[in-house]
Order: sequence, then C-alpha cells, then structure tokens
Amino acid sequence: MLRINKNRVNGTSQRGSALMEYAMVLTVLFTMIFGIMDFSRAMFAYHWVSYAAREATRYASVHGSTYSTACPTTSPWVASSNEDCEITSSGTANVTNYVQSFAQGIYFDGTTTGNGGLTVTTTWPGSTGSPAGCNTANGTNSPGCPVKVVVTYIYGFSLPYVTGKVSSITMTSTSQVLVNQ
Repeated sequence: MLRINKNRVNGTSQRGSALMEYAMVLTVLFTMIFGIMDFSRAMFAYHWVSYAAREATRYASVHGSTYSTACPTTSPWVASSNEDCEITSSGTANVTNYVQSFAQGIYFDGTTTGNGGLTVTTTWPGSTGSPAGCNTANGTNSPGCPVKVVVTYIYGFSLPYVTGKVSSITMTSTSQVLVNQ
C-alpha cells in the first residue's frame, strides 16, 4: 500500500512554521532581556547621580572657608594630595574633579554634552538667616552658609531601536547642606 503524506499533497510543511515561531519568540525574548539590562543601567546611573550630588555637597561643606589649606585646581582630583584643602567660590573645579574621580560604572566621556556628559555646578546661594555673611547675593563658603551642588548626567540608551526623543535621558540631582568648616 502506498502512503502519501497529506502535507506534501497540500503543499504545506510544518518545519518552516516551527522555525518562524522560534525566530519570533527569540526576537521578543532577547528584546526583553536587553531592555531590562538597559533600564537597569539607567536606574544605576539615576542612583549614582543622586549619590554624587550628596557626596559633592558633603565634600564642599567640610572644606569651607575655615579649612586649613587651599585646594589646587588641577585635574584629575587625587585623594591623597587634594583631600585636605579649602573649596572657594572661585575654585569649584575641585568639587567637579572630586565627582569625576568616582564616576565609575557609568559612561563618562569627559564632556558636558551628549551621551556620557557630566556637569557639576557648585554654588553658595546665600540665605536670609544667620550668619550675616551669608546674606550676600551669591553667598560665601563660611560655616553656617548653604552650599548647593547640582549634578547633571546625560544617559544614552544602548538599545539600537530606541531612537528619537528617548535615545537619551538627562538626569539631574540637587543637594544643599550647610558649610561645617
């Protein structure tokens, strides 16, 4: 007795459809996996920006006008030689160098624009309270006066299909504390 494969008679094949289903499932699976990884990197960068702002204000508040040694403004910041120095309103480069020194785990290309751009802005906004020296328009780095640090980082997604307005996100964190020394 002669057996005829019904699929061959109708001109269809199950092997090709299984391959197509496999390719579609893998595409969706890999997109989800790499999307989770990319958004996890974005969350890490978001938390790092917040941490960097807090650490920079702590550094600036401890190294106020009554601190013993003036800071050099050379880059890169080196903990062993620049740690014990005074931060002034004209020498805020050391706060920036300090933040850049622990910019590990995020993409930082050394610029302030484009993906990987990092900006650190240190100001002494002044206050209407005590001490009286803080009442100036741009404040001072005297003990009791506020110091404010704004850290901005431009995070770029690495997924190839994320384009247009969501290809990068600008993350900003602000921290303000009183100068201690």
